[in-house]
Amino acid sequence: GTISGKECHNFGSMLELSWKGTREVALDGGEIRKFLKDGDAVIMEGWCEKEGMGRVGFGQCSGRVLPAIPFPYETQMEETKQPQFKLHEDEYNKLKAELDVLEVRKIALTKEMLLIKDKMAGTRKDQNDLPRNDET
Repeated sequence: GTISGKECHNFGSMLELSWKGTREVALDGGEIRKFLKDGDAVIMEGWCEKEGMGRVGFGQCSGRVLPAIPFPYETQMEETKQPQFKLHEDEYNKLKAELDVLEVRKIALTKEMLLIKDKMAGTRKDQNDLPRNDET
């Protein structure tokens, strides 16, 4: 993935701050961490600004890290005595549909971000110039 900036003070994600878990990160309460853990709340805000153009904010987004839940697998043992995992077909189809919805949302947000970026840069792209679903 990308890194938010060249200097440590530009890093934005916990993965960047801990440099993939190889560095400790001191939190405001004095706790030391390398990764997020169950129960942690994550709050993000973003904005763009350009001199003479003002500031455009993207609002606040927050979420909480929840414990993992068991995944719907059937475990079968073969002659090798190694467990073989098989996802239930209905669960697979449900997860696939959810991923498809997320992909459509990602594409819509990407288009919106490109339009805002172009507007702030003083250029204006036509909707047809933006990536289509099959180009992202």
